[in-house]
Amino acid sequence: MVLAQAPQRPDCKSDLRTKEAEISALREAVLSGRANRQALLDKRRLEAVEKIWATVIALGPAKAISATMSIIKYDAVAKDILKNPKLRQIIESVLPSTGDHSDEIAKTMKEQPFVSQLAWAYFFAYIVIIRFACVRAEALRAGIEELERYLNYEKLKEVLKAALPHKSQFIEASQPEAFHDLLDDLEERLLAELKNLLEGRDLDEAAIVQAKYIVDASNKLASQGTEAKMQLPGGAL
Repeated sequence: MVLAQAPQRPDCKSDLRTKEAEISALREAVLSGRANRQALLDKRRLEAVEKIWATVIALGPAKAISATMSIIKYDAVAKDILKNPKLRQIIESVLPSTGDHSDEIAKTMKEQPFVSQLAWAYFFAYIVIIRFACVRAEALRAGIEELERYLNYEKLKEVLKAALPHKSQFIEASQPEAFHDLLDDLEERLLAELKNLLEGRDLDEAAIVQAKYIVDASNKLASQGTEAKMQLPGGAL
């Protein structure tokens, strides 16, 4: 009687080595891809930091307008400017047009995903103060007296108090022209946060909560600010 030959058993050790090699190759591919993505993200974050700070620098002339607006009694000047040609000449000389920065700011808005919420919140609050000052300057040159019809200062205060909670009492008690005094503080905090990003420092929990508060307050201004710009003359930001 002829016995059937038993089937050959696969080499279990060989299969195991093959699978280990496949897993190792897959792991290396994943880690390599992750490292490449992180390198690209770091490069993009650096570009975002540079762009945001370049925009702050480019807004220097607009910041100067904010400084001038901080010492002008808006209501009194707006009331007389249309009736007093000499006053209008003076205002136009001390409040020259800074040009339209809308395109530059719009491009910088694309950098939001690549920086921390806190950095973006400081930047947004900084932009809002300067934008409001430039809108007020344009409205003043046009002789618009009832500016409150177009701008909601209470929402502006919410943004500023969220960004600078230690200045809440000052912000609540101040008129819009006084908000210029907050720009240097915001600028310093923004610069410090941008440096933290470059050094890879993580936000602590309190900073994350504060950032969300600022962003929420800032979002309330977005539609209102766009509407005000559409109704006011000139190219204020």
